[in-house]
Amino acid sequence: MPQSDPNNTIDAAHTIARPVRAALIVTKALDEKARRLGDEVCRFLESEGVAVRCVENAPHAMPAAESPVPRALRDAPGPDSIIVLGGDGTMLSVARHPEVFRIPLIGLNLGKLGFLTDLCPDRWRDGLRSLVAGKYAVNTQMALQVEVFRPADDGEETIYAGRVVNDVVVNRGDLARLANLEVIVDGFSLDCVRADGIMVSTPQGTTGYAVSAGGPLVHPKLESITVTAICAFLNRFPPMVLPPESTVTIVPRPSTTDLFLTLDGQEGFPVEEGDRIVVTRASQDLAFVSLYEETYLQRLVEKGFLGGADPASTNKRCSQTEDY
Repeated sequence: MPQSDPNNTIDAAHTIARPVRAALIVTKALDEKARRLGDEVCRFLESEGVAVRCVENAPHAMPAAESPVPRALRDAPGPDSIIVLGGDGTMLSVARHPEVFRIPLIGLNLGKLGFLTDLCPDRWRDGLRSLVAGKYAVNTQMALQVEVFRPADDGEETIYAGRVVNDVVVNRGDLARLANLEVIVDGFSLDCVRADGIMVSTPQGTTGYAVSAGGPLVHPKLESITVTAICAFLNRFPPMVLPPESTVTIVPRPSTTDLFLTLDGQEGFPVEEGDRIVVTRASQDLAFVSLYEETYLQRLVEKGFLGGADPASTNKRCSQTEDY
């Protein structure tokens, strides 16, 4: 197994996986570099005896039901792993599909930060050889289920139901006016918060928008749901870390601004006064391939979240020359 530091050990939460005999490659939407590299990765895996299918990820404008990723998973026997060529955004887009849950995902970073990815564009063959040989581990991460209910003549109607990997955000529209949002946890109303918005995050998601909004970094082994107010008026709503079985409900109250619901920063739509945005833990966890014996804290330092380091100078895996 490739090692970033031979003195480290994989966390006990990881589980050893099987050799990969079939793989689905998903390339970043509308990206020629990703397409070319996808073809190269496909040929390499086929030379290693792996049955491969390669599809291009859907653009954000395409409805999830029409995405080629779930279609590919429905049309053929399930792959042992899904290899995503793109940045963290592409990883999130692929991981949100219900058909993907429990299939180990590994990312080849073509973006900037690459917090969710293990492979680099100039050093991926050794990692894929380890994947094929079963010399890797699987790290499971919780996801969130989101349902939006709207008042109707006969009670309520469900206008949205889906999963998110990082976060659910209810925030104000174009005008710089505070939203008025009631936050309810397990049926108990905490407050009507005046803020730019409210964010509900997974532990994995706390390294995204949440930490920029003043939320805590939560270790993925601490399964939990984090609620963070975005620029709350008078800072009256501090970040909260809740048990994973919690139900968080956000209800827009009378306000002077438009409101939007955003899912993983990629999908969104307007919400109205009286809507109920209900967030719970998803019934199935996500699975991510871990090739390197690297702790969560090491990754935070490597990616620049801690220690003030430049991510470009600390990403040792991407700075080495690959041995072909």
